[in-house]
Amino acid sequence: MAERYCKACDGWHDLGQPWPMACVPVAVPARSGLPFPMVISDSMPPTEHVDGRLYTSKRAFRRVTRERGFIEVGNEKQKPFKRKDPDRASIRASLERAKARVS
Repeated sequence: MAERYCKACDGWHDLGQPWPMACVPVAVPARSGLPFPMVISDSMPPTEHVDGRLYTSKRAFRRVTRERGFIEVGNEKQKPFKRKDPDRASIRASLERAKARVS
């Protein structure tokens, strides 16, 4: 007889028997049945901008940001990162100098 601990009722249930309905987890649907389940609203808490006015609309806030020549952090275009190749000769020389000091 094998048993398993139940987190729902803090008890043990026999695996050979069906679990009580109160302990069976309810499956959450992966997606809502609504046609547009994810909506980002345009409203935001009143925020003061560089022109001294309060804005409650994200669109108006971003328009003023662009008009003034500012960049909203997180929305700028990212440049691809290019890593420089390591200079193996200078690394080797540095390691040789360090070995010489130790010995």
